[in-house]
Amino acid sequence: MLSLRHRYLITACVSIAIIITVFVILYFSNGIYTKLLRHPSGVIALEIADSIVNQFDVFRIFQRSPLPANSYVNLELSRSDVQYITRQIDRFIQYGHIPDRFKSWRKGAMHLDGKSVEISYRFHGTSVTPLRRGGFSLRIRHEEDVDYRELMRSYNLITSKDDADISTIWINQLAESIGLISPHGKMVIFRINGVDLGLYMMVEELEAERLERNHGITNYTIIKAIDDWDKKSNNHRSALDLWVGNQEVSGTAINSDVALGAFNLLTEAILGNDLSTIRGLLNLEYMAKFMALGALINNSHPITGDNLRYIYDFSTGEFSILFRIEDTILPLTSTVEDFNSSWFNTPIDYRDSETHELFRLLLQDAEFRHLRDQELHNILQAGDAISKDARSVYARNHPVILHSSEPRRRYNHDRDVAFATLNRNLETIENYLNYTKIFVNQVVKNGQLTANILNDSFHKVSLEGAILEKQPHETTVFQREIPSHSLNAELRLDHKVTEIDLPESSPISDLIVRNLITSKLVDSKDIYINTATAVQFLDETASLETLQRNGIEFIREDNKVTIQRGTYHLDSDVITPKGTSVEIQAGTALLLSPDVSVLIQGTLLASGTTTEPILIKKNEDEPFGTFAVLGQTHNDQVVLEHLSLSGGSDSVIQGVTFSGQLSVHHADATLRNVTISDSRGDDGLNIRGANVTISESVFRNNQVDQVDLDFCLGLVERSFFESQSHDQDGDGLDLSGTTVVLRNNVFHRNPDKGVSVGERSVTLIVENHFQSNNNAIAVKDGSAAFSLDNIFDKNVTSYEVFVKKPFFSQPSLFLEQQEIITDLEVSEGAVTYLDREEILARFDALQ
Repeated sequence: MLSLRHRYLITACVSIAIIITVFVILYFSNGIYTKLLRHPSGVIALEIADSIVNQFDVFRIFQRSPLPANSYVNLELSRSDVQYITRQIDRFIQYGHIPDRFKSWRKGAMHLDGKSVEISYRFHGTSVTPLRRGGFSLRIRHEEDVDYRELMRSYNLITSKDDADISTIWINQLAESIGLISPHGKMVIFRINGVDLGLYMMVEELEAERLERNHGITNYTIIKAIDDWDKKSNNHRSALDLWVGNQEVSGTAINSDVALGAFNLLTEAILGNDLSTIRGLLNLEYMAKFMALGALINNSHPITGDNLRYIYDFSTGEFSILFRIEDTILPLTSTVEDFNSSWFNTPIDYRDSETHELFRLLLQDAEFRHLRDQELHNILQAGDAISKDARSVYARNHPVILHSSEPRRRYNHDRDVAFATLNRNLETIENYLNYTKIFVNQVVKNGQLTANILNDSFHKVSLEGAILEKQPHETTVFQREIPSHSLNAELRLDHKVTEIDLPESSPISDLIVRNLITSKLVDSKDIYINTATAVQFLDETASLETLQRNGIEFIREDNKVTIQRGTYHLDSDVITPKGTSVEIQAGTALLLSPDVSVLIQGTLLASGTTTEPILIKKNEDEPFGTFAVLGQTHNDQVVLEHLSLSGGSDSVIQGVTFSGQLSVHHADATLRNVTISDSRGDDGLNIRGANVTISESVFRNNQVDQVDLDFCLGLVERSFFESQSHDQDGDGLDLSGTTVVLRNNVFHRNPDKGVSVGERSVTLIVENHFQSNNNAIAVKDGSAAFSLDNIFDKNVTSYEVFVKKPFFSQPSLFLEQQEIITDLEVSEGAVTYLDREEILARFDALQ
């Protein structure tokens, strides 16, 4: 007879065997949750399944600790909504894809931070493959400008049945870390009404909040091919993907028609192999990073058909491309010759897409390919850091895997494959960048010994010297660049020869050549030298015409246009040649007709005097457009002295939006003794992306903001800001993403704010006078303001600290300890009192 102890032992073993059996059944029942959802009593069945998993998944219980609350997404839906999801899944599977017209928004709620918040949801994606596997994906949008989840207003919940795994996260995170527009997410467990639906990836949607918060893009249009799959192609690709009529648009810009016009110009250039136009419409630095990372990941999904999203930035008039991997990294070809074409061949289903042609054309251009290869080299140098960051992403998301019903073997296998592929691809990139072979044929031509040099690498090299046969122990210095060459349609080298006359007609025995990507000297074994006997056998014109058409007298010398002193009535736009410096002589008056604008594409020097100021104003009652400067290089600058400008508004010129009657984009600006007044547009003065110095100037009676500085660095001092407008949004000085010192200025009678410090700006506000403003100083949206020795007189409030845009962090205001403030309003943010030296030190540390 068995003892009591033995009976307990047998009972325990049987219990463990039962638990293991249940675990094995659940482990291999991939998709059980969502299949149960489609059962008529799906909610009850889900609760039972969830209870079983939680009680009997002993292998995971031993390894896991409680997850933080933000690892769960909990939707609260009505029974009719659950039934709606079930019916739609069946409908989509029967239809063969998920058309946009069937993705209607529905109301729901989310359990967030201990309370229920209102959301809207709809289906996400186009393919029904995840539905057939037992999963579905949703897009979530918060309806109120509060209670965002992790600063995100809109985001996608993508089922693990849609091939997304943790490698998807670290790839997109890597993309954003190098400056690309690439929302990246994290793994979460998704629940509806407390019922666990399994493992999901939560990824922020590409909308205005993310583009402004992460990339400083506020005025944009997104263009992508229409993704209805009931066209004859029935997949991501279509023969009309480069046709402007087959595009859908979204974004913040009211001028989406301008963006579509630029897109039409781009696609016509693609179809016409017009690289010059293509380069002018793209942010080439961005594209070089994009295509370098594309080469590393070797997955053409983001650039294929309706997956490709063009982002048109109205502040630059250029397109960028969304980087959005939705699955994983794929192996590169092992051959150097096919390196540049490998990206377009994986996955196989995406080959020969029309949307690939833009990227193929860019790679064919040697100068652009050099930029791309430099970015490849940067990626190669950061290889260890990339691997480390990727492993960190796995570590952060792995606990969620343990808490899910998904088989860990799959994720462990996918992780190992991804890292092995990453290492192999980095090795392939290293081989590609290091590959350099030089072939030389020496030939006598017209009595001169000439070396015909062929560079058989995909990057340019520097010829630094040669060893001549007559002088075998000396090096003859050359310092000559040998270009790489264009690629043909198959992305193979289209070789061209560089000719060099050899000194003293002496043959060469060796060359000293440097790889200009890796900076390494080319090994002598990779330089081949033979000797053979020779066998005989615009547009700036049109820009200058705009000055002539308006009767402007000017002198053109070298790369400079000087506008002669005089009074000129401008009846049509004036656009100066790109990259040309413009000088306006003292005493000049430009009288602009309604809607007429002036665009300077380079440096502008306009220095009047006390007795001979420069005058720019409207010619009639209606406002002119804008007087704008668009910098072309990092060295462009704007210098304005003793200049008065009034009566303008805003305009879109050559695809670039200028929001001020005086607008300066991407050129350093110095303004002294300038008066800007009576604008009918958003800003009297708008400066974007520049180093700025403003002194002894007056900004008065402009319709909304007197001055708007976006993403600038500089100093504003001894200037006057006053509004007589009734527009309640009008600020004296509006700062966005800007670091600036404000000293000895007067802010008078501004209907909203004297100084608005927003969008992660940092400012030192010292010895200014604020009188009769609504809010003297407003600090908001992740900004930091340091205030010293300012005078406040008859303002509604002296300081206001708050968050306007919930996707920014809280702001900070720093005040001197002895300052007594009775009209300080703080809704969100921190106010810190320090001594004077500490305030200055804190500001210096943030510059």
